[in-house]
Amino acid sequence: MSMKSKESEWCLSPYHEAHASIRHNEANGIGYKDGYTTLEVFGIYDGYGSDFMPFVDFRGHVFNDGKLAGNLGIGERTLFESINHTFGSYLYYDLRRVGHGLTVNQLSPGLELVGERMEYRINGYFPVGKHEGHKYGFRFDKFSGNSIILKGKQQQAMTGFDAEVGAHLPQSTRYDLYAGAGPYYFKSSHSHAWGGKVRLLGRYKEYVTLEVNYSYDKLFHNVVQGSLAFTLPFGRKLQRCGRCCPQTDNLLLSRAAFAPSRLEIPVVKRVRKREKAINPATGQPWIVWFVDNTSHSAGTFESPFPTLLEAQNASSPDQMIYVFPGDGTTNGMNSGITLQDGQTFFGSGINQQFATTKGTKTIPAMSSSNPSITNAVGNAVTIGNNNTISGFNISYTGTHIGITSPLTNLGVESGTIINNAFASTGLGGFAVYVYGSGGTFNISNNNLTQLSPHGIGIIIAPVGGTITGQISNNIFSNVQQGIILSSVVNETIGPGFSNYDNFTVQGNRTNLNGGTSLLVVLPQTSSVNIIENSIAISPNAGNTALKVQDDSSSTSITANIISNQIDMLTGNAFGIQISCDTARSSTHATVINNSVINNGGSNASYNFISFAAHNTMCLTFDNNISINSPPEIAFNFVTVNGVINIDSIQGNVGGPVMTSGTSNVHLVLPGTCGD
Repeated sequence: MSMKSKESEWCLSPYHEAHASIRHNEANGIGYKDGYTTLEVFGIYDGYGSDFMPFVDFRGHVFNDGKLAGNLGIGERTLFESINHTFGSYLYYDLRRVGHGLTVNQLSPGLELVGERMEYRINGYFPVGKHEGHKYGFRFDKFSGNSIILKGKQQQAMTGFDAEVGAHLPQSTRYDLYAGAGPYYFKSSHSHAWGGKVRLLGRYKEYVTLEVNYSYDKLFHNVVQGSLAFTLPFGRKLQRCGRCCPQTDNLLLSRAAFAPSRLEIPVVKRVRKREKAINPATGQPWIVWFVDNTSHSAGTFESPFPTLLEAQNASSPDQMIYVFPGDGTTNGMNSGITLQDGQTFFGSGINQQFATTKGTKTIPAMSSSNPSITNAVGNAVTIGNNNTISGFNISYTGTHIGITSPLTNLGVESGTIINNAFASTGLGGFAVYVYGSGGTFNISNNNLTQLSPHGIGIIIAPVGGTITGQISNNIFSNVQQGIILSSVVNETIGPGFSNYDNFTVQGNRTNLNGGTSLLVVLPQTSSVNIIENSIAISPNAGNTALKVQDDSSSTSITANIISNQIDMLTGNAFGIQISCDTARSSTHATVINNSVINNGGSNASYNFISFAAHNTMCLTFDNNISINSPPEIAFNFVTVNGVINIDSIQGNVGGPVMTSGTSNVHLVLPGTCGD
């Protein structure tokens, strides 16, 4: 046989044995929600005349959100000349970084039968190793019985298969249009779905490919995806020797120049997970007792107790009592309540935050108004250690108290009192009076209305330990005294044991009916921050808007008074007073950016920012405003057997200035205040 006749038996293709492609798919697909970009390298060995053609396929994917995926596949194609088809088998290793503790590793075998016009294939997808990620995104779902149910999410890899039958419509190696369709099925431990998909692919030679896919199932619903790929072929052109293929642009051989069609991204489903909320204080599920004065039953969500007393008697420490407004009256809620240690006491009219082992979660408001509670013959709420009270209308009468702790030498440790409304119709009484024995107290976002001439808003009295925390963003109306940080000697432990550590009073608004708006008496080595409060004083001679002083046990106290606004609606009153009263105490005071405006008329004869020292006072005093109408004493510095060292005094507006004991008031270099 001549060389020419041998060459005539070679099957040749215009397509090459290897190529590199870049492709972008947009948008979501089966089991993922973002588009991605792919770099692919594919090569097939045509055997130089053999019917056996092995191939290798590598793909790397980057999703739009930056997550990665990839595929590594090996396979072979064998020509069966008797039926003019190639049979292919292959195995892929798929990898996908999902997040939330899940990286999918997957083995994917497949079979195909490819002819010049028709193609048939089936693929399997089998995750190996870890199938499920961490549970995440938990939030409140519902109450059930006496429990709190959270709902969260979890990513789960799915096992399944897909199949396809398709046809090449033109018979050309220049332009190719392929249409295919077939079923698929995927399942995980919590879900499964049958679906169907169709795709339409158009290709110009080897260089440009455009594809559109559509699928539908009851799990992923409608999915439409498009892709565009650009290909760079390299290597020699495909060729083989055989009796049935003397042509030079053999279609069957050209089909082998491309990787098999399959779902290259491992299928992952985000499923919903529900479980009971765990109380981190006990490590056990939260137990909740419900109250609704229109109900009559067992304290569950479905059938609450009709009275607070029943909830009090049924509950134990570290549990929750959740109260609905019922008929809007105090029926069943008019005998007060005594809380046990660690209990949470919530009203249903606002969003409520509570602690779980999965972080702080929010119970949404479940009624349009807060429940109302009272006690005609005593205190409305008596707290224990580490209670939270939120979302109530609390009323009290006479000299009783809205929220208090037992009057013992032990006091209570820590507590949170937030988002409540207080009102009194008696001749005195207190909205909040807490004896603190250490820990953190948060009294914030309350509305306190005292309809009596001698009522007081909030008092914290330390009876031991170190108290931290805040009194912030409360509104006081018509009270005699707004906030008192008191100093109490513990008769059991002895004097000088208690103190405040960096305690903050911030963002409160007060409208005083006489008395002192903010009175801070600091024991031991206490420190306090008084920041951004707004104080208005109604007529009553001798009032003080803001006063800080030491007590007999103090050794060194610190007060930062910053950016407060004081409106003096009366004469003969003090705006800000800092007093170092005992010979054994020293005071470090930072007073900056405060405004004291007095419109008290002809009686405006008092000092409006005043400092008095019996020992050593270290003072930073900048950018304050003290304006009187008519002009009287704006700033007053008094020493009584003491020294006031001022390390900065600038930018202040107002006058005149008065000093007493002038020789003991010094301007010193910054950093030398205590010398």
